[in-house]
Amino acid sequence: MSYRLLSEVELGDFGAEQSVASRLRALLAQQVATWATCRTGFLGLEDVRRKELMVEGDPVWVQHNPLRICSVAADVSDHGINARPCFLCAQNLAPEQAGIMLKEELIALCNPRPIFSAHFTIVHVRHIPQSTGGLLPAFLDIARMVGSDFMVFFNGAKAGASAPDHMHFQAAPAEEFPLLEAIRDKHRLLRLRSDDFLEVAELMFYGCRYLVARGANRGGLCDVIEGFIAALDARQPGGGDLVNIMVRHGSGGWEVVLCGRSKHRPHCFFADEEDRLLVSPACVELAGVVVAPRREDYERINGQVLAQIFSEVTLSKSVFEEVVREL
Repeated sequence: MSYRLLSEVELGDFGAEQSVASRLRALLAQQVATWATCRTGFLGLEDVRRKELMVEGDPVWVQHNPLRICSVAADVSDHGINARPCFLCAQNLAPEQAGIMLKEELIALCNPRPIFSAHFTIVHVRHIPQSTGGLLPAFLDIARMVGSDFMVFFNGAKAGASAPDHMHFQAAPAEEFPLLEAIRDKHRLLRLRSDDFLEVAELMFYGCRYLVARGANRGGLCDVIEGFIAALDARQPGGGDLVNIMVRHGSGGWEVVLCGRSKHRPHCFFADEEDRLLVSPACVELAGVVVAPRREDYERINGQVLAQIFSEVTLSKSVFEEVVREL
C-alpha cells in the first residue's frame, strides 16, 4: 500500500504557491479541514496550558499537552515495537491522512498530535530503522527546501524517537524553539575550528554542551555530523543512536546543532509514582519546549528539576571534549 499524496489541484485549493514552505502550510490547512483527528489536535493547541521557566539562565516553555502521552510514554523496547503496528507505515495511516513528496522516498505528513502551530513528520516510504545512514544529504536538502522559517530535526533511535523502527524526520516553525535565539548570539559560541567553508563551535544551553556547525558546504557538514555520531558509537554499543540533530537553513547556509546523549530517559521517568515525572527528552525538549502530558507533572516541573534532567541525559564535559577532539 502506498501513501496518499495531495494533487496540485488540492494543494492549490488551500493556497499553495511554489515554495515548499507554502506547500507544507497548504497541506496543514487541507488536513485540518478534512481530517477530524488532525483538526482536533491543532485546534486543541489553543487550550494547552503553558508556563515559562528559566534553566541555567535560558528560557524554556513547558506545555501541558495530554495528546502527547502516546509519544512521551512510548514503549520503545524491542518487545513494545514488535507488539504494535507501525503507525508511520502507509497501511496503518488514517484514511483521511495525506502528504506531499519532498524528496525521493521522503513524504511530509501532518502530525495529528502536534506540539507546534505547524508540525510535520517526514517519513521514509520504506519501513527502515531510524538512522541517518545514507540520508544526511537528504536531511540537509530538506532543511534548505523548507527555508529559514522551519527547523528540521532528527531524534536518534535511543534519543526520543517514538518510532525507532521507521525512519523519519520532523519539521516545525523555527521561531517556536528558544534554542534559535541562543545560536543567533555569536558571543555565546565558543569557536572550535573555522575555515572559508565551515565553522564549528560549542554552545552552552541549559548548562549542557551542544555542537554547532555552520556553513554552505553540505559535504563538510555531513562529515561533521557523521564524525560526531561515529565518536559516540565508539564509546558504547549503539552510542550513535544517542543523538539529537536540529538543522535550519538561511541566507548564510546551514546551521546544524548536535546534542550527544548519555541516556534516553532520566531516572525520574522510571521512579515510583509519587516521584515519577513523565518527561522524555528529545530534540523538542533540548531546544526549549518541554512536553508534559500529565497535569501533575506540569505543575511539579520547575527550573531546578529540568536542569537536573537535562544534565542527566546529555554528555558530561569530559565526554563531550573527547568526542569533539575526534572530529
